[in-house]
Amino acid sequence: MSTIISTSQGSVSINDAAPVSSEIRSQGASATAAARRAISAASRADTFVAGAKASFPLAPNLLADTRKFATLCGGSVNTEFDIFEAHNGSAWSTHLYNGTKATGKIDVVTLEKLSDKGIAFGGDLDKATNGPDGDTPWHGSDFRVLLLDVNITADQSDGKPARFYVLRQGCPRFTGWRKGEFKTQAACFVNVVTHDGATTFYPSDNMSATLTAGGDLEGDGWTYLHNTRPGWGGCHQPLFEGTGSMTVALALPYIGTGDHGGAFIYAQSLGRYTHGDDRLPAGVAY
Repeated sequence: MSTIISTSQGSVSINDAAPVSSEIRSQGASATAAARRAISAASRADTFVAGAKASFPLAPNLLADTRKFATLCGGSVNTEFDIFEAHNGSAWSTHLYNGTKATGKIDVVTLEKLSDKGIAFGGDLDKATNGPDGDTPWHGSDFRVLLLDVNITADQSDGKPARFYVLRQGCPRFTGWRKGEFKTQAACFVNVVTHDGATTFYPSDNMSATLTAGGDLEGDGWTYLHNTRPGWGGCHQPLFEGTGSMTVALALPYIGTGDHGGAFIYAQSLGRYTHGDDRLPAGVAY
């Protein structure tokens, strides 16, 4: 039986039964040590880059009304609204695309009422809030969760998968769409509570990088999603795609420039100045 030993002069095949020279043994050991040093250096570099990305300054949110969803449901909380009615007069818009048929409900839920709505705390949401336990539940947290319950019954009129756009907002015209060497990023927390059929929820699409929450996340609790893309792609167009039904919770959506490498990020908008959309309602704390 032969053994292959790699050396700086190439690969050497030797017979296991034959004596191996000390020079060949030394070269093999040196190559192994060099490989280990390279792996260790790469690991240290990855750790450094991850830490550096988490330390980068964070740009303002290009989406408005992401902390409390205060413009949805007419400002009401913990009360279900028809999904189309809930969008009226808000910073967000919705529509059924090309013959898609669907119904749905929206509920803006306060943190204290999550369990009453069947939404358990835990998972990745622990990155953003102290939770319900202890002497000071939700200590320091002042955001709300959006609960969406949709049922899509018909695909597009041309047979393509259904598209039910929700929470649409803004069409930045800072640089050309699908242009730019700079990175943009999208992030949010999602919790797929129930799922049936072929429906997939995309809490971010087009304007920045696509985020995907499908049936594979059902029962996993809160999951933090993050993705990047070069430049801007157009309007912010979250959507449910495909027929079926889905109940999903959403919290702290963020879109901005940069790449924080999957570290939890969130910032509020500076209103119309950062968003660049004159259609946003005035007088709202975004």
